Amino acid sequence: MLKRDYQLGLTRYPNGVKNGTPLSLSTQLSNGDSNAVWAELYLHNIGNEEAFSKLPPRLKNAMVWQPAQFQQLADFAQQQDTQERGECTQVKNSAY
Repeated sequence: MLKRDYQLGLTRYPNGVKNGTPLSLSTQLSNGDSNAVWAELYLHNIGNEEAFSKLPPRLKNAMVWQPAQFQQLADFAQQQDTQERGECTQVKNSAY
């Protein structure tokens, strides 16, 4: 991992450029529905990830991390990176 982005509120861009223009994803489906109506990301704890052992109990004991907890996970990752590397690996805001 070269850099992490710990702030989940930032706009995300896919990796890819076509003819010098960064590719983008629509926030709406072809029928006009919001993507959020049809999809949601949940992270599942399957118990074999050693790095999760350092999580605080309220996060470590969860079997599923829901979107409301993602910023807590990112904050924890930032603390661990700072502790282990002496600095965080925060992505700087890009020009696009």
